[in-house]
Amino acid sequence: MPEEMTRDATTVKILDAAVNLFMEKGLRGTSMEAVAKAAAVAKPTLYARFKNKDELFAGVVHCVIAQLEEAVASELAKEGSVTARVSGGIRGKYAVLHEMLGNSPYAEELITAPKRLVSDSFAAFETRLRQRIAQVIAEQAPEEAERLARLVIASADGVNRLGAGPEAIAADIDLMVSKLLA
Repeated sequence: MPEEMTRDATTVKILDAAVNLFMEKGLRGTSMEAVAKAAAVAKPTLYARFKNKDELFAGVVHCVIAQLEEAVASELAKEGSVTARVSGGIRGKYAVLHEMLGNSPYAEELITAPKRLVSDSFAAFETRLRQRIAQVIAEQAPEEAERLARLVIASADGVNRLGAGPEAIAADIDLMVSKLLA
């Protein structure tokens, strides 16, 4: 989806409706017609912006990644210790994901959606995340920053997979980051 589309009010309405329907009915259970109806736009308006459901889903993913980027960047930019900032950045990533997907019965389907649609976008986000985390860690441990960033991110992914709930995940991330960066 072109960057300028995200600034168009109609496109924002469409993406908001799509997010709600994907969470409520899943990717397979959501039709383009249902999205047009929920967004209160004509089908030609929807199709002028998104050729098909795959492109629409990719647009939603683009918006989610933008939210993830913003959450991580704001935490990493805060005043405080390296440990607090890294932990905050990682917690920010998972807070956005849990806020969006937490109550959806289709969370797993949406996370494992067709890789061809979103793998490049998420891979690029993960690369930027690792680089940003490494920059912060370099303030404390420049010689091991890249390695520690990879370990922090991989460990946080593991903690998230345990699925203990957002509060427990946040506490576990804090503990894990404090131990790795001690």
